[in-house]
Amino acid sequence: MTTMTRKPGKAKAVIQVRVDARMKSRAEKIFRKQGLSTSDGVRRLLQRAIEETDPWYAHNTSSHVPNAELRKVIEEAREGVNMESVTIDELQKIWDEA
Repeated sequence: MTTMTRKPGKAKAVIQVRVDARMKSRAEKIFRKQGLSTSDGVRRLLQRAIEETDPWYAHNTSSHVPNAELRKVIEEAREGVNMESVTIDELQKIWDEA
């Protein structure tokens, strides 16, 4: 169940999740070792899920900024340099072998 409450200038969502007691206890220990509350840990998990699965997510962390080598490859691809044609079947074979 998700409920919304309003505070001046901020919207907050409340998420209630039912988990077994052992899972909750294990997660709390992990979060405590990292200096986090359970709420902070869950917020980080949600944020990470968004960052890792949403290709349009805009984020300004260094992990999302291409390094020099990747920038060079991107530029070459835009210019059609070092490109080769492959079929879907060839890509599938490469994927299956990975």
